[in-house]
Amino acid sequence: MAATTQALPPMLTEWYGWHFPELSTILPDPAKYAQFIVKVGLRDNVRHVDLSTFLDGKEQAAVEHAAMTSVGSDISEEDLASITALARELLEQLQQSDAMSD
Repeated sequence: MAATTQALPPMLTEWYGWHFPELSTILPDPAKYAQFIVKVGLRDNVRHVDLSTFLDGKEQAAVEHAAMTSVGSDISEEDLASITALARELLEQLQQSDAMSD
């Protein structure tokens, strides 16, 4: 499981990075990055999601600004569904890893 958990964040960053490349520098933590994808989806949805439930004020402001000025490309709903499934898988594996270490 550890190898898969380590392999997923770079894949997630690469795939979602086509849509929102700025996010990886704002949220370098794989768990927060994955949470963002699951909760927000397309970067244009940032205005409609309460980011304060998982980001601090500084991260929230940076994400909101970056989403409005992003140089990323649009992605299809099908691509987003695949990326979101990968993000969910990463979050599940991180939870299992945390539970095993307790």
